Amino acid sequence: MIDGMGRHPRIWLRSFVVAFAAACGCFAAPTAQRGYPLYQVGPERPPANQVASLATILPGGSTPGGGAISFIKSIDGRDVSTLEGAFELMPGCHVVETESGLVVTNETITFRGELGTRIFPFRILPGHQYLVVVEFAPSMGSTVRVSVYAEERDASGARTQQVPPATSPAEVQACRAWTPPPS
Repeated sequence: MIDGMGRHPRIWLRSFVVAFAAACGCFAAPTAQRGYPLYQVGPERPPANQVASLATILPGGSTPGGGAISFIKSIDGRDVSTLEGAFELMPGCHVVETESGLVVTNETITFRGELGTRIFPFRILPGHQYLVVVEFAPSMGSTVRVSVYAEERDASGARTQQVPPATSPAEVQACRAWTPPPS
């Protein structure tokens, strides 16, 4: 069907919506992507230099096992396995638990395995980035060595330390007793 001006109604409607959105300022320049906030959000989010980000780095083609979306299973006991992407955290101690399984399928490798859950007690500083990293190490034959570790990067992106997984409940308790230095 064509309207009285020789235009198809869907094209006319689409043109109207685009013109209206542009006129009212609904199109804005993209902003830097921030992580999913795991804190109470008020009217405005704190600036990025007052919070920290937490993310995973997985080999290409990787997915966590057990139907999870994120390799990070929980943060401070909160299930985040169905949330995709990075997380944003306030400074302080945050205990991160990883999924136990991992599936990798890409053009060079197929891997499905149980890595075991890791618990990382992070002492989070504002403006820093924290990463849980899964790497494949070269190995002889058809076996694959998998390494899971965490690291901290400062505001400039420089690696400041490797964070080992906790080996005892005492390490988690020591983290929980820690208070970040005043900024």
